[in-house]
Amino acid sequence: MTRITVNVQGDVQKHRLMCLTKWHDPADEVNVRAAHDGEVPEFVSTSDLSDGDKVIINITGNPTWDVEAGEDLPAGIPVACGEDGVVVATSPSYARLIGYTANAASAGSVVKVVKQFIVNRNWLDGVEETDSEPRVEEMEKTRLNR
Repeated sequence: MTRITVNVQGDVQKHRLMCLTKWHDPADEVNVRAAHDGEVPEFVSTSDLSDGDKVIINITGNPTWDVEAGEDLPAGIPVACGEDGVVVATSPSYARLIGYTANAASAGSVVKVVKQFIVNRNWLDGVEETDSEPRVEEMEKTRLNR
């Protein structure tokens, strides 16, 4: 198991997906925040966190995460990161999928997500059918705003 100490940016509720906020910090510190819609998360919160908290993240290699469902979700469907770090069912507009549900869950409850980070084939089909520049720019903007 690996442990890293991070600074929390913004309040993050328990069972929410989280992202690194910058790749390099002049103070040589790692910063995290709640993930935004469509992002690929690096972590999931296991307790409520407050802005400015310094916490230790245990990286265990667990293949599943317990995450709050942003909507009613059946078992076995692919999911993506929704706003404020919840999981939502995917649609062709989501470029990246983060995994699939291991159980059904209603909105606001916790669902077990089996991590499987892949590019959404439906999104790729849309790129082939339309001008890909806006989608590529969207992905780059998301990546750079971490």
